Amino acid sequence: MFYAITSFLALVLNLIINWDSLKNLRGRPGEAASEQKVTFRYNLFLIASNFYFFADICWGLLYENRHIDALFPFLYVDCLFYFFFMFLTMLTWIRYIVAYLDKHDLKSKTLLNAVWIMFALAVIYLIINCFHPFIYYFTETHEYIVEPGRHITFILQIILYIVTSSYLLFIAHKSTGGKKFRYAAVGLTSLVMEVFLIFQIFDDAYPSYALGLIIGICVVHSFVEANERKEKEIYDNIATTFADNYEAMYYINIETGAFMEFSKSEEYAAMQVPVGGRDFYEETRLNIDRFVHPDDREFAKKLHQKETMLKNLENRKSYSYKYRLLINGQQKIFSVYLDACSRRKAFYYQ
Repeated sequence: MFYAITSFLALVLNLIINWDSLKNLRGRPGEAASEQKVTFRYNLFLIASNFYFFADICWGLLYENRHIDALFPFLYVDCLFYFFFMFLTMLTWIRYIVAYLDKHDLKSKTLLNAVWIMFALAVIYLIINCFHPFIYYFTETHEYIVEPGRHITFILQIILYIVTSSYLLFIAHKSTGGKKFRYAAVGLTSLVMEVFLIFQIFDDAYPSYALGLIIGICVVHSFVEANERKEKEIYDNIATTFADNYEAMYYINIETGAFMEFSKSEEYAAMQVPVGGRDFYEETRLNIDRFVHPDDREFAKKLHQKETMLKNLENRKSYSYKYRLLINGQQKIFSVYLDACSRRKAFYYQ
């Protein structure tokens, strides 16, 4: 019963701390495609972990009652699912890491190919095990017996986790700021998972891998996601502070067009420009038609296209331009300053 309770608590904790993430499987509206990819892959890892916890709970309950013949078919099937979902957590975790690093280089492709090959081989071995014991088998009294294949599959997973954690810690060492902290946290998570997988090899009567998973999930939740939220709050505070010196300031995701406005100007507020949304380019085009001098409209529309903004930010952090507005029939010079905080995001001052 202790075995099942441990995995049950891990399942409950995972659902509690990641409920919002699991409800928004593909990420929050307005996120860049790359950010949505990271969120989606991490959520797949969380779902795979939940299935593993459930299979582990069933294993603890069924194996404790293995003397009941009617339960044996369920025990055997659950054992298959136990290994399958363990391998699935490995696959989804590595895929998340590759997306999180967002490095389209040979190392990332090699890591991704390696985990897919290992997952495919593991599934094949499980199918073979149904006909010829390679990973495990049960005696006539329903005792679980380990075969060498179990150790081989676990060792291969451990090697992959070692390579992954070493790679992440190396990248963390070369990085700075918040990225350094987050890469280190993800690398340590891989390290925790491999350590507890080693414990699982030596003692299959204790849910060590389930503990490793939930500890890793808690590390990511507390140190990676929380750190990213903190950075966003800092950006918001900076934006609000700078807004005192400008008519308005926008925080733009250049790739998706999602934006937020920060303004304390009553004159600007009277123009009733949207303070946030998912399409900065469309909203700006409409506002240009409403407020920009007819002779400057085409010029302004061209400057507010995504391709133009990205091109103008190539190899530099900022640029500025001016055009004329017509507000209540009065002409006014409108100055714009675009400051990139990353390749995909920028502060837009008016």
